[in-house]
This record gives sequence, structure tokens and C-alpha cells, in this order.
Amino acid sequence: MRFVLIVTVIHCSLLFFSGLTVNAQDVDVCPTGFDEVALEYLTALLQDDLKTASGWVLETEREVWVEWQEWKKDKLDLRLSNMDPQLKLRHDEEHRQELKNLAVSHCACEQRIGEGENAFRVRVAPDGRGFRILNMRYGEQMGWRIETGHVRLDGEQSRMATAFMRSVDERRWTEAEAWVAAIAIPNFQVYQEKVEHYLQSSPVLGEARQNQIELHDSEWGDVMLWAERESNQLFIVHAEFKTAESLSCEIAEIEGVWRVLMR
Repeated sequence: MRFVLIVTVIHCSLLFFSGLTVNAQDVDVCPTGFDEVALEYLTALLQDDLKTASGWVLETEREVWVEWQEWKKDKLDLRLSNMDPQLKLRHDEEHRQELKNLAVSHCACEQRIGEGENAFRVRVAPDGRGFRILNMRYGEQMGWRIETGHVRLDGEQSRMATAFMRSVDERRWTEAEAWVAAIAIPNFQVYQEKVEHYLQSSPVLGEARQNQIELHDSEWGDVMLWAERESNQLFIVHAEFKTAESLSCEIAEIEGVWRVLMR
């Protein structure tokens, strides 16, 4: 199963915005104003100001994006409440440092090839080493907006993805395979063999996996299922839990039916 970490960010021009000094390059690639929007969005996120941040998200994605952000914030608050005081202080300091880094970010913008004239990618490099990327859209009427890729799953997609992830998690391979696209079954069988070999190689690993299965089982009732669009016919679905490890899978529409891919 493919586990995915996706982060989004932006690329900017020389400006002084709300006390933030930002170096920029290649500003002629994109219509003006992307830098201000990107910085306000990112700053609002770091300050837990969802109202401001959501105002810059594409309207078609806004509602489901807000739901995910609120759930994620609740999960973080729960984790912080159970954290050792010294670790919490370190977390708070890292958060403050992230805001400082954003204030001196190096930014750049480029057009996303093959996604239309109004599709752009903005890169923000806060420390000269790492960077984050924001996908953005521009329109004459709406101006600049953040494209998060969030989509709301329908009932069929949710049931199928949930059934697959639960079956794989509990190693009910025959049930899981029933949800896999025919073209992906060879990859799925290879994955199954690797998992079984891995878990059987050590009793400790097998016990740790069983503990996660039991934790997942107790938290499925409160799972947060969210998805992001990779293309019109391909979604990445995530199952997030309050304390258990997250799960994910890829689903695609094949001949009018949604099935799991194993790329």
C-alpha cells in the first residue's frame, strides 16, 4: 500500500508583508499578487487562523479542507495535552521558529505544465535547505487561490476504501484483493508476500502489528477519512486516527467502477 506525505507551498517576489520580508525570483512567470496570498495563507495556518486561511482556498475545496484541518487540530491538541512539559515547550519553540523562518523565506513561482494556463506552483524555502510547495490557481475574477486537492468522497468510494484498508490492516488478503483493480493484482500479491515475510521474520514485529490492529479496531468509529485528487480518475485516500497509525490507499475509476491501485 502506498503511504503518502503531501505538503503544499509557494514561490514569491521581494516584498514586505505584515512584517514579513521575503526574497523572490522569477516573478514575471506568474501574475502579481501570488506572494501576498501565499504568505497570508501560510501565516494564518501557523497561527491556527482557519477563517483567514480558508478564505484563500478554492471555493470548491474549502468545506472539506476546513473539516480536515479542524480534525487535525483536535488531534494535535489531544497529543499536546498528553505530552511531557519539556517536550511541549520544545514543540512551542519549534512553532515560533517556523514563523520566524517564514518571515525570511525565499520564494519562486512556475507554471504547472499540462494543467492549464491558470495553474501554478509556488515554492517557499524557509531555511535555505528545505522547502514546501503550494499549488495555486489564478483567475481574473477570483484572483489567486490555493488549490489543496481535497475532495469529498461519495458513499461508494468511502465504503470501498474503508473495506480495503481494514482488510489489509487485518491481513484478510482474499477480502482485500476483491477491491483491487485487475491490472494491480500482481502488485498486490507481491505486497502481500512482503508483509507476511516481514511479520513472520520476528515475533516482536508481529506483536507490534497486532497491537496496531487492535488500536485501529477500537478507533475506526471515530476515523477521519479524507482524500486528495491526484488526477480526475485517481484519488489518494487517507484514514486518520486519534492515536493509531494512519492508513492510505489509491483508488481509481476504471470502466465506471472505483477500485484500488497498487502502483
